[in-house]
Amino acid sequence: GGRRVTDAPTWNSDSKKRRSFLALLCAAGDLWRYAHHMRKEIEMEQVLKSLTLDYFGNGKHKISPEKFFDMKKGLLLDVRSKEESDSISIKLEHHPNVESLNIPINEIPDRIDEIPKIKFIGVFCPANVRSSIVYAYLLSKEFPEVRIVEGGYSALTEALKPGQVLKVIKSKK
Repeated sequence: GGRRVTDAPTWNSDSKKRRSFLALLCAAGDLWRYAHHMRKEIEMEQVLKSLTLDYFGNGKHKISPEKFFDMKKGLLLDVRSKEESDSISIKLEHHPNVESLNIPINEIPDRIDEIPKIKFIGVFCPANVRSSIVYAYLLSKEFPEVRIVEGGYSALTEALKPGQVLKVIKSKK
């Protein structure tokens, strides 16, 4: 009668088909990587096109530490290196509406899932260079509420002086 299953060519016995299939998979992978790369370029292109004079002139890219600490659900995303964070840590333990998270800039792509999209994100670094880069990156990843916390260490410590911290503690009671 008919052909038995044991007579069918196997994956191992038909190396030409296997090579063709693997070549097709590699080509599909290359095409996917290219399309994925082009999509990222288009996203960043769209982000850059949105950064107009009106955008910067109205300060839509930044927030003062005082205004940030008044947010209902905020995340201070500290993009300094681990060593910098270990030297001067930002805990914000008395600010129940804001949490602090240190993810060094070079780890952001691999740890992006740790950054909640449902919170207002304030990106921090001392000179606003790394925070500006991460800001644009998060915009390209469709984070809806993200700003650069302006002023570096001096503005942050000004907003965390004893009188300000006492005000926060009293408001919790």
